[in-house]
Amino acid sequence: MSDLDLKASASRSVTSTRISDCLIVTVPDDLGGSQMDVLRDATLQAIHGVSTRAVIFELSSLRFLDSEEFYGLKSIAHMTQRLGSTSIFVGLHPGIVAHLVQADADLGGIKAELGLSDALRSLSVGLG
Repeated sequence: MSDLDLKASASRSVTSTRISDCLIVTVPDDLGGSQMDVLRDATLQAIHGVSTRAVIFELSSLRFLDSEEFYGLKSIAHMTQRLGSTSIFVGLHPGIVAHLVQADADLGGIKAELGLSDALRSLSVGLG
């Protein structure tokens, strides 16, 4: 069963794709309710027992992200790091970043890139 199949069976809104030894997790547009738990479980299941150099969280579909949800994402990123993967956030909208800064959210320990191609380039992953 592929990672994509695994994610589809866990939740229709959390998907992942592997490029080389990197996992790209597409975060749903709403992290309310149980979505954060689904995201955490799907991400950890996808890297369990599989060599994964990096987990890239693709966040461009998020229009709103409060501090609590940010800390939830940050916690998942730290879990993947404990399992030996680099975590990178990509696609955060400027308004979300501004909100987090104004809310004095602890942004330390998070690696971020503007887009997916930037993240893959920073990891020296070729796309073609």
